[in-house]
Amino acid sequence: MLFFLLFLGVPLAVYVMFVVSPFVQSFYYSLTSWSGLSPSMEFIGLENYRRIFADDVFWKSLRNNLILLIVLPTVTIMSIRSRGSHRILLLGTADRADGGQ
Repeated sequence: MLFFLLFLGVPLAVYVMFVVSPFVQSFYYSLTSWSGLSPSMEFIGLENYRRIFADDVFWKSLRNNLILLIVLPTVTIMSIRSRGSHRILLLGTADRADGGQ
């Protein structure tokens, strides 16, 4: 039993401290109107989430990220299969012998 506590308990405690705890804290902070500098926090619930889902800039940035999520792996896979094509697709030019001049 001591072996399991030391072998699994210590890494699990470190994981909870450095991974899970920041997620919980950031979710709690997202439910407040705290600026990060003032000592007082006002609990506003889900108002921050309502505001961001009504923002056009948020939806545009989400769309751009989804496009990148699809395009970049596709270009990477294509470049592995046909060497050099990613240089043409991403940079617009292939490698030149004269160093690009």
